[in-house]
Amino acid sequence: TADGLGAFGPGQAMILPASAALSAEAGTACVTLTADATDGPGQPMALRPDTLGEIPPCDPTPADLLLSGTPEQTDLTLYKDAARNFGAGVWTTTAYHRRSIAFPKFEVMHMLSGWIELTEDSGTVHRFETGDTFLISKDTRCDWNTGGMEKIFCTLTPT
Repeated sequence: TADGLGAFGPGQAMILPASAALSAEAGTACVTLTADATDGPGQPMALRPDTLGEIPPCDPTPADLLLSGTPEQTDLTLYKDAARNFGAGVWTTTAYHRRSIAFPKFEVMHMLSGWIELTEDSGTVHRFETGDTFLISKDTRCDWNTGGMEKIFCTLTPT
């Protein structure tokens, strides 16, 4: 539970100001990220995808990166700090395959549905599916191949 937001379950997330209290029952698994924030949210914010309604379309992955057809993608960024280097929200895509690039930011993803395979330039393949949570570090070189997915994301782009 969090100040003013009530209880959270699988596939839900929250953004809390530094002064907010967070509590969890014994045996509860959760992921927490902290950062020195100069412009955090003034009050707790919930990321409950099942209550967000339709997520608006966004610009798809650039054509010069695609190894497949152009996907349909949506993005609902619910929080971005004033410096625009930290963000959190929900993103979806239809199936696509993207060539390997150096990932431009740090990103924690929680898979709400679907799957993704990330293949590092070394050939190592990492597969993530519904319910998985993982981190891609800035400058990791990998391609993306997905049959379609929905995720909660938290990104940090160092300045």
